[in-house]
Amino acid sequence: MKHRHLLSLLLIVPFLCPALRAQNTSQPAGNPRRAALIFGPRHAFTIRAPDRWTLDTRSGQGQGLQAVFYPDGERWSTSSAVMYCQVVARGKDIKDLRGIIEYDQARHRNSAPGAVTATEPPIPLGGGKTASVLRFSGGGNGNFSQTAYIEERSVIVLVNLSCRSAEAFDRSLGGFTDFVKSYTFLADDEENILRAVEAAELDAE
Repeated sequence: MKHRHLLSLLLIVPFLCPALRAQNTSQPAGNPRRAALIFGPRHAFTIRAPDRWTLDTRSGQGQGLQAVFYPDGERWSTSSAVMYCQVVARGKDIKDLRGIIEYDQARHRNSAPGAVTATEPPIPLGGGKTASVLRFSGGGNGNFSQTAYIEERSVIVLVNLSCRSAEAFDRSLGGFTDFVKSYTFLADDEENILRAVEAAELDAE
């Protein structure tokens, strides 16, 4: 399935942190944890599949995605709705949250004459932190999508929902909100990133 961010992957690659892999810390089906540890040189965070969604750490690897999520019973390649995360390194090209949001808005508006972006209410993450949210529609790929942007000290995390139809989008919004709220940033330094990975591996045994 082609998604809004994936269509412009070549444009975004210079800003992306090199992905290492996602540690699947999911438990047997029915366990509400079903979380993935996503990590790289400058980040480690966990995010959890919402109810009735599947965590898949294999199908998105060819597109540079460490973990992908879709409704139970569907497949990444054909699902009517999918969710996934991207990590953008903060640097001279993308300095902060405002920079990546303006970049995404301009790129989407230029993708098709009817492309529209809309600012949605922020999603609370706890501890007084929030995720900024943009909705995208009418773009060149025809998808309906929404992205939550979470600013960290060294990276900006993008949590994405992409749907083939307006109906699938509406059905998925509740799950997307739960997905974003499950996000927990763990570390941005090598020592603590390795500790997070080791802890996840022990927990998975």
